[in-house]
Amino acid sequence: MILTEDEAKTKECPKLWPGYATLLAAENTHDISLPNCCASKCMAWRWYDAEYFSPRRGYCGFASKPSKET
Repeated sequence: MILTEDEAKTKECPKLWPGYATLLAAENTHDISLPNCCASKCMAWRWYDAEYFSPRRGYCGFASKPSKET
């Protein structure tokens, strides 16, 4: 699924492990009430669009690369 960062942050992260939520809370970088995607702050985030597109879109790298826009 190809999403903007704001859209991605409303989706749950399938790989969020318990210690990660604690780390993010300590850094005050993420609302941990739900295990949501942190988009480009995640090592698995992949950009789909080039830098000159606005808003730029990407996808979760834990999933396979989208073959076409969804």
